[in-house]
Amino acid sequence: MVKKIVLGATLLGMGSAVMAGPSEGDIEITFTNLGANFSSGNDETNLNAAARAGKFLWGSNHEIGVGALFAYESNDVETVDAVTGETETDTVSDETLGAGAFYRYNWATSELNKWWYAGVDLDIGDLEESGDTLWLHPHVGHKWMLTDEVSFDLNGGLNIDLDNSDTDPTLVAQWGITVFFK
Repeated sequence: MVKKIVLGATLLGMGSAVMAGPSEGDIEITFTNLGANFSSGNDETNLNAAARAGKFLWGSNHEIGVGALFAYESNDVETVDAVTGETETDTVSDETLGAGAFYRYNWATSELNKWWYAGVDLDIGDLEESGDTLWLHPHVGHKWMLTDEVSFDLNGGLNIDLDNSDTDPTLVAQWGITVFFK
């Protein structure tokens, strides 16, 4: 029985397309995390998310689009009263809203149900503050169609801080769900 389940799952994963990939003129909206970062612990909570909308141009290979970025951070900060010596804990939180644009080259055709892509995102991390907010994210990823309109998206790349040359690039993994409008 276990062999049949493994064989069936393998064939399903390798099977040819019942679901169709993108075509010229299709629009996609992707909901992702921004760097494998939802954590809660050590009195700290971080949440990073994005929604990006793109349009396939010149066939199913070239895609350009825009996005909205959201980040939330909450930390417990301890302070010591200089007079009494007592420790007080305050919760400090920060929310930021950003925007960005992207380009992707998809190795896709309308007959495929999974494909590789490479792209670059240029993001302004915080629309209200200047400095340390301009980020470049070159990446390579893969999409798997779950239905005709929905896919799972996984990519990895670098985040490069364009405002601060002292900051080293960081490796980032992102995943998300994409909804296609055909």
